[in-house]
Amino acid sequence: EIGGGRGTNATLILDQLQNAHPQIYEQVESYTIMDASPTLLDLMKKVLIDGTINAKSNDQSSITNRHADKIRLKQLDMMDVAEKRSNNVLEKSNTPTIILAMEVLDNLPHDKLAICKTTGNVLQTEIIQENNSAYASNTNDAVFQEVFNPLTDELIQEIVSLQPSYI
Repeated sequence: EIGGGRGTNATLILDQLQNAHPQIYEQVESYTIMDASPTLLDLMKKVLIDGTINAKSNDQSSITNRHADKIRLKQLDMMDVAEKRSNNVLEKSNTPTIILAMEVLDNLPHDKLAICKTTGNVLQTEIIQENNSAYASNTNDAVFQEVFNPLTDELIQEIVSLQPSYI
């Protein structure tokens, strides 16, 4: 995983594998997280390996390091890789490998959810363009607004039902 944040994604992925597909979980040799930040790597070590801090907050409850034997942390700046100052991403291997870049994708436009304070229903945001000609004569001058609507995306509904803490 490139850019593991607080280690939440790693924990959820490994939990899901362990619970739903234990035979695959047992075959996972390692879950490697690469990050440029020594501070975040230290936090991930505390969350994922030492088990001294919870992944979702600094709360000391629900502390766990149940996947510590599979976690590998590596300090690596992907800009160094992109600019060919480093080619030390992963060692050569015949082992099937998956690379996740959730913290990278996290910084791209994506779905945003909220819970309605009145109804408790899950809402999704949409960006609409104001069509008022007083504000915009062309799309370069357009005014955009974030609007909350009921959640209709079936995939997001499924994900929320599996992991309600994502909201």
